[in-house]
Amino acid sequence: MKHGALFDGLFPQLTSFQNLYLAYSKASRGKRGQPAVAAFEYRLESQWDWPM
Repeated sequence: MKHGALFDGLFPQLTSFQNLYLAYSKASRGKRGQPAVAAFEYRLESQWDWPM
């Protein structure tokens, strides 16, 4: 088996909105009170049209 076949279709799964949002929410858990995290979240929400 070639390594390319192993990773076929992996990139779209990794970069799906649901996966990226899950990663963001896990990374920001417990840190939302920090000014940098709060500012990032504010800018993020103002730029994206949330599909959820």
